[in-house]
This record gives sequence, C-alpha cells and structure tokens, in this order.
Amino acid sequence: MEQLEWSKTKGDLKLIYIAGNEPFTQGPINYVAAVKNAIEHGIVVNTIHAGNEAQGIAGKWKDAAMLADGNFVTIDQNHAIA
Repeated sequence: MEQLEWSKTKGDLKLIYIAGNEPFTQGPINYVAAVKNAIEHGIVVNTIHAGNEAQGIAGKWKDAAMLADGNFVTIDQNHAIA
C-alpha cells in the first residue's frame, strides 16, 4: 500500500485486490492492522480465495475483506459445473 502512488483527490476510487490459496494470516504482517490502515486511507481491500468458501472463511479471507469494506469471493477449482 505504501509503495504505490495513490491519488490524493477526494472521491477517487482506491481498491486493492488480494488473491491466494493459503490462509490470509500467513506471514509476519498483522492483517488486521494492515487492512484497517488501508481503509483509514480510503483504500478498499477485496479478497479472492482460491479454494472453497469454508476454507476462505476459516483462513480469514472474508474477515480481511469485511474489515476494509471490501468484498470476499472464492474461486473453487474443484467445483463441478453441471
């Protein structure tokens, strides 16, 4: 977030999309603080979990999106299409 050049114009749309298949909590950065920091700067965080919805919820992907006024979606590669 801090390495990108964000618009300073009020009303501009600022979005981040984060996608992955591991728990959102992995790594050394506290995701709660990070997404709260984003929304405090007017940046909405959307998450895309590669896996089923239950795994995405358990892995905190939905929680991260909700904390930052974003959307949570899943792409379940094992879901059979009729």
